[in-house]
Amino acid sequence: MKPKADINRGTIQPEAVVSRIQRLFWEKKLTVSDLKNCTGWAVKRVLEYGSMEDVEIVMCWLGRERFLQLVRSVNFSSKLTKCFWEKMLELEGIECSKKYCRTTVRQF
Repeated sequence: MKPKADINRGTIQPEAVVSRIQRLFWEKKLTVSDLKNCTGWAVKRVLEYGSMEDVEIVMCWLGRERFLQLVRSVNFSSKLTKCFWEKMLELEGIECSKKYCRTTVRQF
């Protein structure tokens, strides 16, 4: 998966990323600090609810390799989203982490 724009890692400022993906974080105002300290959480939210343009800007900010490693480690909430990103990783030649993902609701 190559971004449309030929943008090198670090050329996109974190503030621009926050501005672009803020709408995906309805429970709190996303900050640059959140983006840097909770990168996995932010990436998961973008993968599950964002557009491909959101994915591209995050990938450009993180760099392709770091982004794909984070995608590999996400425990997706949706089976459909999980299947999509597993296929994307497969196309990139990266094996999914095979991390356990609950497929049914747990009964209490």
